[in-house]
Amino acid sequence: WDNKMRLPDENGGKDKRVTFDDVGDHNVTTKTILGARVRQQVGVPHGAHHRRILEEEKKRGMRGPATRSAFWGCRACKAARDEATKEAREARRRRGELGDWDDWKQEDSEPPQASLAHILSGSCAGNKEEARHFMRKLDKHTARATARVEREAPDSKDTATFLRRARAASLKAKGSRFGALAEEEYDKIAPVIACTLPALTDSIPERKRRELAGEVTSELQVVGKAASIAIQTWVR
Repeated sequence: WDNKMRLPDENGGKDKRVTFDDVGDHNVTTKTILGARVRQQVGVPHGAHHRRILEEEKKRGMRGPATRSAFWGCRACKAARDEATKEAREARRRRGELGDWDDWKQEDSEPPQASLAHILSGSCAGNKEEARHFMRKLDKHTARATARVEREAPDSKDTATFLRRARAASLKAKGSRFGALAEEEYDKIAPVIACTLPALTDSIPERKRRELAGEVTSELQVVGKAASIAIQTWVR
């Protein structure tokens, strides 16, 4: 890296000079993209590694750290539930009602887990706005990437299908009542975040293939950056 390097503007404006902050953002985005490929992110407690430990604890019939962590679920959502319980308790006290000892019955028996699917869904109490911003970026940039593939490599149907599937999931989330993505839909957007789409199959010149692959990757990296912002907001 040197101060002569320049970055393209996401919105099609003039290129800008690279700064130290840009390098830091790039490193965080790269970490997010690589983490998405293995379903594991630093600071996200309920990833693939947690699930493996949890399954092993279940087999042994033990209540280990993974089981305890799963019991509490996403800490941001737990804090929101606790705050709602506290407000309800204060309201009962103002009305002269007692019986606060049954508050534990209101605890979620199957709390949402702090997985990538949950954190990026737009339903988590810890980063709703950032996750929904990610969903808007996913919609916009998968649409642009799909258009480029369909225009310049129309025979690469698998690549276009993966992109359309991810965009359909984002549109479904934006159109839902709560503006959130169902966690089971995460598998449709994961390849876009991870930049792991099927290879282009058209018989086009190698130079043109590389250029198209670079253009599609650039679109997906914008999505990865938005995902990294949502994840880092949740971690903080």
